Amino acid sequence: MRKPAGRTADDAMRETSMSMTQAAWRHTSIILLQACVLGLSLGSASAQSRVPDDCTFDQQALKQRMREVAARHGGGRLNAAGDTATWRLRNGDTVSVGNGGCVDLGTSVTLRYGAGRRVPTTDVAIGRITDAIATYWSSAEAAHVADAIRAAKSKAVRGDDGTTVIEGPLEPGLGFSFWFELRLSPKQAWIAWQDG
Repeated sequence: MRKPAGRTADDAMRETSMSMTQAAWRHTSIILLQACVLGLSLGSASAQSRVPDDCTFDQQALKQRMREVAARHGGGRLNAAGDTATWRLRNGDTVSVGNGGCVDLGTSVTLRYGAGRRVPTTDVAIGRITDAIATYWSSAEAAHVADAIRAAKSKAVRGDDGTTVIEGPLEPGLGFSFWFELRLSPKQAWIAWQDG
């Protein structure tokens, strides 16, 4: 006897299970990244009112590192908090690198596409954001993050708004690992990861 065409109950269960797993991963990743962003915000917003012992990471050393990063490439401008450097590229794109935290240390890199630029394919966008990490932050971390992206790429989720999200551990296969999240939209590529 032939199977009926279309979706079976088993197919629906597998799809539901996958979407529930993806939702759980996404929820965990969002919480971790929110903690990093909150750490960045709290660390930079209240760094002047804190005594150095309140934070795990030396806030002045983090700001000094960002000053060095901005100076290493001509045209880099620091934001008022001193935790994000931004460069406007000749092709109209903008690269921003942020690093900081008080209890958790996180890094983010954003590549905003210039007006009128064609939206790159997923592979091209991944290549461009990892190139931006290597150029404006650290080539060693770019290689490490690129490996993690390749390992998690098959689990990419595409939203209705055209945004592709790839997330996963920086050290696939380990029991514990810091996580990354990559968001590719028609306007930008953004990645964040926890360093410590």
